[in-house]
Amino acid sequence: MSRPALLLTSALLITLLGACSLLPAEEEPEAPAGLLEVDRNRFDARLMLTGEAPGAREDELGRPFCGRSGDFLDALFHQIDYQRADGYITSTVKCRPPDNRNPLPEELDTCQDLWLNQQTELVDPDIVLLLGRIAVGQVLGEESPLRDLHGQVREAGGRR
Repeated sequence: MSRPALLLTSALLITLLGACSLLPAEEEPEAPAGLLEVDRNRFDARLMLTGEAPGAREDELGRPFCGRSGDFLDALFHQIDYQRADGYITSTVKCRPPDNRNPLPEELDTCQDLWLNQQTELVDPDIVLLLGRIAVGQVLGEESPLRDLHGQVREAGGRR
């Protein structure tokens, strides 16, 4: 089975089993847009960017970093002659938390166990760029202020 197919299968199972508390309770569950981001990413990417959670626009379109944060990210990419399509972009949680609150620890843990770890293994990037405090805290277990971590390279799970 291809890497995208494996992730789509996981997305459907997560949805059908209602494994995450962020999934909306519906009679006929539908996979949240964030779980279906796989068709817009490269599975041979050397760089994986991991953000916090989808915002309203991201949730609506099923595309990570497409609102103001996406415009900023694209501008940064442009400065280094890098294309969004060359990387793999995802979030620590795939569904937008209610009222745009920070994801709860159990939501982060569930999504990491059911989804993010599998994404990282399947893409197998050389570098994972963590975007923001929530992503850094979840993936590295760091609770330091970002200003103390800015510009540092860390290694976790054999990746930088």
